Amino acid sequence: MKVFVDTYGCAFNKFDSAVIESVLKEAGHEITSLKKAEAVVINSCAVKLTTENRMISIAEKYLSQGKKVVMAGCLPRVNFKRAVSLNVPLVDTNSINDVPKAIEAGYGVFFSDEKQDKANVLFFQSGITGVIGVSEGCLGNCYFCGTKNARGVLKSYKPKKIMLVFEKMIREGKKEVFLTSQDNGCYGRDIGFSMPELIGELTRVEGDYLIRIGMANPPFVFEDLDAWIEMLNNEKAYKFLHIPIQSGSDRILKLMNGQGNVQQFEEIVREVRKEVKDVSIATDIIVGFPGETEEDFKQTLSLIKKTKPDITNVSMFYPRPNTKAVVMKKVSSEVMKRRSAEISSLARRVSRENNEKYVGKSMRVLITGKSKDGKTLARAPNYKQVIIDEKADGFVMVEITSCGSSSLKAQLINTGFD
Repeated sequence: MKVFVDTYGCAFNKFDSAVIESVLKEAGHEITSLKKAEAVVINSCAVKLTTENRMISIAEKYLSQGKKVVMAGCLPRVNFKRAVSLNVPLVDTNSINDVPKAIEAGYGVFFSDEKQDKANVLFFQSGITGVIGVSEGCLGNCYFCGTKNARGVLKSYKPKKIMLVFEKMIREGKKEVFLTSQDNGCYGRDIGFSMPELIGELTRVEGDYLIRIGMANPPFVFEDLDAWIEMLNNEKAYKFLHIPIQSGSDRILKLMNGQGNVQQFEEIVREVRKEVKDVSIATDIIVGFPGETEEDFKQTLSLIKKTKPDITNVSMFYPRPNTKAVVMKKVSSEVMKRRSAEISSLARRVSRENNEKYVGKSMRVLITGKSKDGKTLARAPNYKQVIIDEKADGFVMVEITSCGSSSLKAQLINTGFD
């Protein structure tokens, strides 16, 4: 059967889709375009209610077109009641090997409490970029998070298996490799290993490339801070650290059952900035978590002003099914919208101020693709987005000419830089 795998959400979902496609091919199915497909596997995301609504709408659209549909990914576990109402096969993230059975059956629930070993197909790749899943699940139990219900407890993949895939990518000419999981900070804790140790092993591989380490929760970084600083100073790693704090109020962090506290976050930012030149720091903030007062929100604003993240991802609180936060008293939507607008404005201003210090500087960047309007896209050594008018490939030298809040604009100094 001709099958299209429709992927949404995080980099880990892209990785899962590579596994799904591999399983389908082994079962004799043909991976094809959406237009030609007889069946569609939706590898879904359900991190927010708006995303969940979109998944349902997309499934209904494909069904109306006469296509078979399988709902895979996070939605089946995050909101089973809503997913099962579609009357299509449901496949959770532990049961990817059952996708061919689900297509053939046309109905049924394919769930497992045992994590599947995905180590044989660890990557998704496109162009110069490869994505490797290093672990699945986490060690936290945040009251706002539905993903925990879909991905479960931490299962780290063995370093030797990751190394085999990484070496293959570099041999094939990949210049950029993303390491992805639900929490890179706790990678290896179940197998006696760590993310800094993994980077140390991977970067022994010869070649001209950069590794981007995905999101890591603050407590795990804090506990091994010296090793993380050493890792970020590795010339083959992007000087980029994504540590989500979620709130600047310790009271709210306790209500969230979140990981870490404000003092830890501030110390990580302070020490990393001191020891890693031009590091870029990203964080996540949830506004309007149940119980958040104006004072709590002011503390979050103060934290952003004090720590000045290069990127602040702001989300309004959306209750997810089967989480403890779903029964907590909600902040009004009007208050959430106002707070979201205020902190987003502050975040953009801080990001722009951070970017202004690069104007007039020269740097080596990696060309990663093209924008919709035909401009050349690149990444700086600290993973900042760089936009160039001229065409180029590989690693090149540029001069930063101007900036916005989300990107740097540059012109080529020369091409073919060694």
